[in-house]
Amino acid sequence: MKQITHILIFLVSIISACKTDTQKETFPIDIVLKNSFKQQDKLNLGDRLNLEKYKPIDTTFLKKWFQGMSIPELDNKKLEYDHFSQWYFIDHRIIDDKIIFSILNSDEVGFVDLYYLSYDTLNKKILDINYLTQSGGDGGYYKEDLIEWQDKNSIRIICNEYNEEDLTDSTTLSKSDSSVYMYSYADRPFKAKVIFKYSKTDTIIGK
Repeated sequence: MKQITHILIFLVSIISACKTDTQKETFPIDIVLKNSFKQQDKLNLGDRLNLEKYKPIDTTFLKKWFQGMSIPELDNKKLEYDHFSQWYFIDHRIIDDKIIFSILNSDEVGFVDLYYLSYDTLNKKILDINYLTQSGGDGGYYKEDLIEWQDKNSIRIICNEYNEEDLTDSTTLSKSDSSVYMYSYADRPFKAKVIFKYSKTDTIIGK
């Protein structure tokens, strides 16, 4: 009986040590910097976004470091791995003692979702994740976003949406919406300030 007790104590000690090692492990920011581009002032998430030039995120890496993170802009929905979609490293920007880097999810339908993560270079850990925007389309709907960094804390998004609906065999309802939003990166969660909105609806007869 004593021998079994000693074995159990030994196993518990090993498991505890493994947990401690995992907790001490720091986020490998060097992998992000190596596999993402230096952030430019503009990023077009429309048709001109060529995903082939970006590095896919390894599934093991995604599950270990990003899965389960709460996304405040999506009502604290958890980031989850989905084998029908692909994640990519996009770009990074150094702001004071932080590294802001973006990751993108491309789903099987035709939409891409962009997320920003903040890494603290002093404490060597990820501070948070924020959802920024979505582009793409399905059926008669299409959305294209242009992201512009105004300064180290301000982001402007120019959003264009298009929607076509067949009313009859020969009549199509075409609607377009344009919007401009401003975000302050200092805000948590991101809060959009609407700068401009414009809508146009046309009925097209004859195809």
